[in-house]
Amino acid sequence: MTEQVAFIAPTFWGPPQEQFFTDTDQIYDHPIAIDQPGCLSRFLRSLDCLKGDFSVVLSSASSSRKWEDEVDERIRQDIKQHSGGYNCHLFGYREFRKLKDYIEQTNREELLVPLSMYGYSDVRNMSILAAHILGHDLIISTDDDVVVDDPHYIEKAGEQINRPAPGREEPVKVVCGPYYTEEGTINYATRPPDWMAYWNNAEAMNEAFNRYIFGEPRLKESSYVVMGNIVLHRDYFTEVPLDPGCHRGEDMDWLINGRVSGFRFFMDREFSVQHKPPPRGFPLWQLVRLDIERFIYDRKKVRQIEEQLQIPADYFDPWPGRFLTDDLEERIYKTNMMLSQQYLIDGDKEAAQGCLENIFYGRHEYKPGDPLGEFRSFQSCWQELMGFIDRQRDELKELLF
Repeated sequence: MTEQVAFIAPTFWGPPQEQFFTDTDQIYDHPIAIDQPGCLSRFLRSLDCLKGDFSVVLSSASSSRKWEDEVDERIRQDIKQHSGGYNCHLFGYREFRKLKDYIEQTNREELLVPLSMYGYSDVRNMSILAAHILGHDLIISTDDDVVVDDPHYIEKAGEQINRPAPGREEPVKVVCGPYYTEEGTINYATRPPDWMAYWNNAEAMNEAFNRYIFGEPRLKESSYVVMGNIVLHRDYFTEVPLDPGCHRGEDMDWLINGRVSGFRFFMDREFSVQHKPPPRGFPLWQLVRLDIERFIYDRKKVRQIEEQLQIPADYFDPWPGRFLTDDLEERIYKTNMMLSQQYLIDGDKEAAQGCLENIFYGRHEYKPGDPLGEFRSFQSCWQELMGFIDRQRDELKELLF
C-alpha cells in the first residue's frame, strides 16, 4: 500500500446546453453542460500550490445516461490540459464497464451490489473504490467546485489521522474541515428568501459552526460535515460506504453511518477549502423534493439507531438534527405552500404545481422503508468488495489504469 494521499471527487456534467434538460434523467445540484467551461479545470489548477505528494482520482457523474461517453471524454480533456505535476486518474463509465464485466465473471453477485454510477452516494463510492484499487491508505473527499489555496493543506490532512483525539484513547479515522466563501467567511447568510422561513438550514448550520468550528480546542467531535472537505483513513472507508438509499445530503448520512459502525467525525477548524459552486441548474421545487426524501430517510435511520444502538437522536443537533424531528411534515407543508405562492407571483404555474405535489409526496408517497437494515445489508456487500480488491489489486490496477 502507498502512503500517498489521494483527492477523490466526482465531477458532474450533462448534455450540451441546448439538450440539457430534455435529456436529463438524474438530478444533481449543479452539473455542467459539456459544451460549457465548468469548474473542474479551476479545481485541478488550484492544486498546483500544494506542498507534499498527492494524486487525484475523479469519477464521472453524468446527469444523462445517453451522454456517458461524451462526459468521460470532456473530463479527460480537462485532465490533460489542467492537471499539473501530479497523477490524475479518471474512473469513468469506460472503467466502470470493464470492472463490472470483470466481477461478473466471478459469479459473486454480492460484489456487484455496490457498483453504480448514478446518484450522489453511488458516484462517491466509485471514487473511493478507484482510490482503493490504486492502493491509497488515506483519501480526501472533495468536490470539483472547491479551490484549495492553502499550501500546507496536505500536511494538515494527515496531521490528526490515526492519533488519539483530545480526551480520547482510540485513534481518529475521519477528520473534516469547513468551507469558506469568496468573502472569507464560514457562516452562511442569515436572511434567506421568504419561502425558506421554515426550511432555514443555514440557521442550523451556523449554530453547528459556532459549536464545532470556532473556539477551542482546534479539533472537536462533530455532527456536522461537508462532503467536499473530509480526510479518511482506509479503516473507515473500507468499512463504511455511503448509503445509496440517501439521494441527497450524503455527507450528513455518511456521518450517521459512521456512528452505526462505531466511528466519530472530528472537525479541524484549520483544515479548510474555499467553496465556489456554480449556479444550480434545476428548479428549486425539484431540489426541495430531494431534501424531503433525505430528511425523511435519515429521520427514520436516526430513530432506528436510537432504538437499536442507544445512540441518542440529539447527538445530531443542531444540524442535521433540527430537520429530523416530528415537525418535519409541518415544515414540508409550509415551505412548499410559500414557495408555490412565489412561483404563482412569478407566473410559473407548473412549478407551483410541483410544490403542491411535494406536499403530497412527502406525506403519502415517499416511504423510507428500513434504512438501517438496508444499509447494513449494503455495507456487508461493500466490505466484501473492498476485501476482493485487496486480493486482486494488481490485476485490477492493470485492467483499469
